[in-house]
Amino acid sequence: GTTTAVIDDNVFGITSGESLGGVDNITSIAVNEDGARYVQAPTITVAAPTARTITQANINETTNVFTVTGHNMRDGTKLTYTSNGTNIVHSGGTLADATAVFVRDATTNTFKIALSAGGTALDITNDGNDSNSFVGDTATATATVSGGVVTGVTVTAVGSDYQSAPAVTVEVPKMTIPTANVNASTNVIT
Repeated sequence: GTTTAVIDDNVFGITSGESLGGVDNITSIAVNEDGARYVQAPTITVAAPTARTITQANINETTNVFTVTGHNMRDGTKLTYTSNGTNIVHSGGTLADATAVFVRDATTNTFKIALSAGGTALDITNDGNDSNSFVGDTATATATVSGGVVTGVTVTAVGSDYQSAPAVTVEVPKMTIPTANVNASTNVIT
Protein backbone atom coordinates (compact mmCIF):
# COMPACT_ATOMS: atom_id res chain seq x y z
CA GLY A 1 0.00 0.00 0.00
CA THR A 2 0.91 3.64 -0.03
CA THR A 3 1.42 5.64 3.13
CA THR A 4 2.31 9.26 3.55
CA ALA A 5 5.09 9.79 6.06
CA VAL A 6 4.90 12.60 8.61
CA ILE A 7 7.86 14.47 10.08
CA ASP A 8 7.70 13.20 13.62
CA ASP A 9 10.27 11.89 16.09
CA ASN A 10 8.53 8.50 15.92
CA VAL A 11 8.78 8.28 12.13
CA PHE A 12 12.04 9.93 11.18
CA GLY A 13 13.98 9.93 14.43
CA ILE A 14 14.00 13.73 14.60
CA THR A 15 12.09 16.18 16.71
CA SER A 16 10.07 19.09 15.40
CA GLY A 17 12.82 21.45 16.57
CA GLU A 18 15.47 19.52 14.66
CA SER A 19 13.38 19.58 11.49
CA LEU A 20 13.10 23.36 11.75
CA GLY A 21 16.82 23.59 12.47
CA GLY A 22 17.84 22.44 9.01
CA VAL A 23 17.47 18.67 8.87
CA ASP A 24 16.57 18.05 5.25
CA ASN A 25 17.09 14.33 4.77
CA ILE A 26 15.49 11.03 5.76
CA THR A 27 17.22 9.13 8.55
CA SER A 28 14.65 6.45 9.35
CA ILE A 29 11.25 5.15 8.30
CA ALA A 30 8.95 3.49 10.80
CA VAL A 31 6.67 0.57 9.99
CA ASN A 32 3.11 1.46 11.01
CA GLU A 33 1.42 -1.47 9.26
CA ASP A 34 3.46 -4.62 8.72
CA GLY A 35 1.38 -6.20 5.94
CA ALA A 36 1.05 -9.94 5.51
CA ARG A 37 2.06 -12.80 3.23
CA TYR A 38 5.45 -11.42 2.26
CA VAL A 39 7.75 -14.25 1.14
CA GLN A 40 10.45 -11.81 0.07
CA ALA A 41 11.34 -8.24 0.98
CA PRO A 42 9.19 -5.74 -0.92
CA THR A 43 10.64 -2.81 -2.84
CA ILE A 44 10.45 0.43 -0.87
CA THR A 45 10.05 3.63 -2.92
CA VAL A 46 10.61 7.03 -1.33
CA ALA A 47 9.22 9.99 -3.29
CA ALA A 48 11.75 12.50 -4.61
CA PRO A 49 12.16 15.84 -2.86
CA THR A 50 10.33 18.79 -4.40
CA ALA A 51 12.35 20.82 -6.90
CA ARG A 52 13.00 24.46 -6.03
CA THR A 53 12.53 27.10 -8.71
CA ILE A 54 14.77 30.09 -8.07
CA THR A 55 14.16 33.21 -10.15
CA GLN A 56 16.78 35.68 -11.33
CA ALA A 57 15.53 38.23 -8.80
CA ASN A 58 16.55 35.82 -6.03
CA ILE A 59 20.15 35.39 -7.24
CA ASN A 60 22.47 38.31 -6.50
CA GLU A 61 25.31 38.44 -9.06
CA THR A 62 27.29 40.87 -6.89
CA THR A 63 27.26 38.88 -3.64
CA ASN A 64 26.62 35.40 -5.19
CA VAL A 65 23.81 34.94 -2.66
CA PHE A 66 20.63 32.97 -3.40
CA THR A 67 17.58 34.09 -1.42
CA VAL A 68 14.93 31.50 -0.56
CA THR A 69 12.86 32.41 2.49
CA GLY A 70 12.95 29.67 5.15
CA HIS A 71 14.79 27.22 2.85
CA ASN A 72 15.70 24.91 5.77
CA MET A 73 18.89 23.68 4.07
CA ARG A 74 22.24 23.37 5.73
CA ASP A 75 25.81 23.66 4.49
CA GLY A 76 26.66 20.61 2.38
CA THR A 77 23.12 19.95 1.10
CA LYS A 78 23.47 18.47 -2.39
CA LEU A 79 21.25 19.82 -5.17
CA THR A 80 21.11 19.04 -8.90
CA TYR A 81 20.73 22.02 -11.21
CA THR A 82 18.54 22.25 -14.31
CA SER A 83 18.34 25.55 -16.20
CA ASN A 84 14.97 25.17 -17.96
CA GLY A 85 16.25 27.96 -20.23
CA THR A 86 19.39 30.10 -20.02
CA ASN A 87 21.99 28.49 -17.77
CA ILE A 88 23.59 30.19 -14.77
CA VAL A 89 27.13 31.33 -15.60
CA HIS A 90 29.95 31.61 -13.07
CA SER A 91 33.53 32.84 -13.37
CA GLY A 92 34.67 29.27 -14.18
CA GLY A 93 32.13 28.71 -16.98
CA THR A 94 28.52 27.75 -17.54
CA LEU A 95 26.69 25.70 -14.92
CA ALA A 96 25.53 22.76 -17.03
CA ASP A 97 22.21 21.00 -16.57
CA ALA A 98 22.41 17.93 -14.30
CA THR A 99 25.39 19.44 -12.40
CA ALA A 100 25.55 18.73 -8.67
CA VAL A 101 26.02 21.81 -6.50
CA PHE A 102 26.33 22.08 -2.74
CA VAL A 103 24.90 24.66 -0.35
CA ARG A 104 27.38 26.73 1.63
CA ASP A 105 27.18 29.80 3.86
CA ALA A 106 23.55 28.97 4.68
CA THR A 107 21.50 31.33 6.80
CA THR A 108 17.77 31.11 7.47
CA ASN A 109 16.88 32.73 4.12
CA THR A 110 20.06 32.75 2.03
CA PHE A 111 22.89 30.54 0.79
CA LYS A 112 25.63 30.29 -1.81
CA ILE A 113 26.50 27.30 -3.98
CA ALA A 114 29.77 25.46 -4.67
CA LEU A 115 30.75 22.59 -6.98
CA SER A 116 31.83 20.41 -4.04
CA ALA A 117 30.80 20.08 -0.40
CA GLY A 118 32.80 22.71 1.47
CA GLY A 119 34.20 24.05 -1.81
CA THR A 120 34.64 27.67 -2.81
CA ALA A 121 31.40 29.56 -3.49
CA LEU A 122 30.73 30.10 -7.19
CA ASP A 123 31.23 33.65 -8.47
CA ILE A 124 27.92 34.11 -10.33
CA THR A 125 28.23 36.30 -13.45
CA ASN A 126 24.82 35.54 -15.03
CA ASP A 127 21.79 34.53 -12.99
CA GLY A 128 20.27 32.28 -15.68
CA ASN A 129 16.50 32.66 -16.00
CA ASP A 130 13.31 32.69 -13.96
CA SER A 131 13.00 28.88 -14.07
CA ASN A 132 16.33 27.84 -12.52
CA SER A 133 15.57 24.50 -10.86
CA PHE A 134 17.39 22.81 -7.99
CA VAL A 135 16.36 19.41 -6.58
CA GLY A 136 17.86 17.26 -3.84
CA ASP A 137 18.75 13.57 -4.08
CA THR A 138 16.03 10.98 -3.57
CA ALA A 139 16.31 8.83 -0.44
CA THR A 140 16.34 5.03 -0.80
CA ALA A 141 15.40 2.26 1.61
CA THR A 142 15.13 -1.52 1.90
CA ALA A 143 12.70 -3.67 3.86
CA THR A 144 13.28 -6.61 6.18
CA VAL A 145 10.71 -9.43 6.28
CA SER A 146 10.25 -12.07 8.96
CA GLY A 147 7.34 -14.45 9.40
CA GLY A 148 5.60 -13.02 6.33
CA VAL A 149 5.46 -9.44 7.61
CA VAL A 150 7.62 -6.35 7.14
CA THR A 151 9.58 -6.00 10.38
CA GLY A 152 11.70 -2.98 9.49
CA VAL A 153 12.84 -0.50 6.89
CA THR A 154 16.48 0.56 6.62
CA VAL A 155 17.36 3.86 4.95
CA THR A 156 20.20 3.11 2.52
CA ALA A 157 20.64 6.69 1.22
CA VAL A 158 19.30 9.68 3.19
CA GLY A 159 18.70 11.94 0.20
CA SER A 160 18.84 15.73 0.47
CA ASP A 161 16.64 18.83 0.54
CA TYR A 162 13.38 17.23 1.63
CA GLN A 163 11.07 20.18 2.26
CA SER A 164 8.30 17.99 3.66
CA ALA A 165 7.76 14.36 4.56
CA PRO A 166 7.77 12.24 1.38
CA ALA A 167 5.32 9.54 0.42
CA VAL A 168 6.76 6.08 1.05
CA THR A 169 5.39 3.20 -1.02
CA VAL A 170 5.76 -0.46 -0.05
CA GLU A 171 5.41 -2.99 -2.85
CA VAL A 172 2.47 -5.37 -2.46
CA PRO A 173 3.31 -8.99 -1.52
CA LYS A 174 4.18 -11.19 -4.47
CA MET A 175 5.08 -14.80 -4.95
CA THR A 176 6.71 -16.48 -7.93
CA ILE A 177 5.61 -20.04 -8.53
CA PRO A 178 7.69 -22.10 -10.98
CA THR A 179 5.74 -23.65 -13.85
CA ALA A 180 6.89 -27.09 -12.69
CA ASN A 181 4.89 -26.59 -9.48
CA VAL A 182 1.60 -26.07 -11.35
CA ASN A 183 -0.35 -29.15 -12.39
CA ALA A 184 -2.75 -27.97 -15.12
CA SER A 185 -4.67 -31.24 -15.28
CA THR A 186 -5.52 -31.29 -11.55
CA ASN A 187 -5.42 -27.49 -11.00
CA VAL A 188 -3.08 -28.01 -8.03
CA ILE A 189 -0.25 -25.65 -7.16
CA THR A 190 2.47 -27.16 -5.05
